[in-house]
Amino acid sequence: MCFDYRMVIDKRVHRQLGWRGVYADVFEIGGKAYKLFLSRPEVPPRQTREGRKRIFHSQVDAYERIEKCDAWLAAHTPEFYGTCSIQDVIGDSGEIVNENYLLDCCYAMGVLDLGERDTDTGLYRNEAKLAGLFSFSAGYAPHLKHLEEAETRFKSLQINTSDASVCFPNDPARFKVFDFDSADKPHRKDRRIEPVEGTNFGAKGE
Repeated sequence: MCFDYRMVIDKRVHRQLGWRGVYADVFEIGGKAYKLFLSRPEVPPRQTREGRKRIFHSQVDAYERIEKCDAWLAAHTPEFYGTCSIQDVIGDSGEIVNENYLLDCCYAMGVLDLGERDTDTGLYRNEAKLAGLFSFSAGYAPHLKHLEEAETRFKSLQINTSDASVCFPNDPARFKVFDFDSADKPHRKDRRIEPVEGTNFGAKGE
């Protein structure tokens, strides 16, 4: 029998990773990071319901391109576990806050060790913006040639890294790039992930 499993995110239990972005919130559940896209506020032209849906699909498309085409790049981006649907989001006071989210726009990835957040820069101790490490006159510094290699591979897959960040940027073995996307794609059915053991689910159609 086929089930459409829908997960419940409870903010009182599931740790939110980082501060709220303009597109999504990220929650740690069962050792994975679930990126759930926001439904509001509406700030045209991109930060709208439809704009966030397009970003969701373009990010999923980018992960799938990497997974299919470039094992080296897959090792230097967060593990991608697929997409899922959310049944309910429970707020800090126990209330249902589903109206704040696009419940069908969620994917899971590996949890990154970003370290503590710097309140002055808004970045984490182990994080840097990829664009900030590149000089238009000199390119990447010699000790960051692994980032140049990553950029070349992203471009070959037509993946946009203009707003990307990198964890452990100085470490050629450990670095991971995240927050990238492909060109906008039409909505389509994404690969769905299996339910997380020990998490509340509702099985649709039982």
